[in-house]
Order: sequence, then structure tokens, then C-alpha cells
Amino acid sequence: MVYTTPYSRHPSATVDSSPVLVGKVVYCGASDGILYAIDLESGRTIRRHRMGAPVLAGLTHEGEYLYAVDYGGNVYSIRL
Repeated sequence: MVYTTPYSRHPSATVDSSPVLVGKVVYCGASDGILYAIDLESGRTIRRHRMGAPVLAGLTHEGEYLYAVDYGGNVYSIRL
């Protein structure tokens, strides 16, 4: 193992994944296991999707679907 880091708080909600912009909504996964949809103009959270584990990998989208992988190895396809 090259690098490890402990989480400083429990529950932690740090954004460790690369966000993705779809229209005027920013999607990002966090270490609290939630995928957030944030309105680009207001900065308000407009949607949350509970994942099975922390989301540390980058997100991607194609058409009307967002794809995410959680730390437990689960792959999600979420309709936008």
C-alpha cells in the first residue's frame, strides 16, 4: 500500500470524488455514502441518493444516466 488516510470525523461528508456537471446541476459523491445533486446557480442541494458505501471514484454520465461506483465495489446507474 502506497498511501492511506484516516477519516477525521465521523460521519464525514467530504467530497473525495471528481464532480460532474450535467446541465446546471453538479453531481458529486461523498465519503458519507451519499451522491449529491447541487444546483449550480444557487448552490443548494436539490437531490440526494444514498449509496452503499463512500463514493471516492469520479462520476460520469451518458444521456439521461449518471454512473457511479462506491467504495464497496457497487456500480450504480442513476436516471437523472
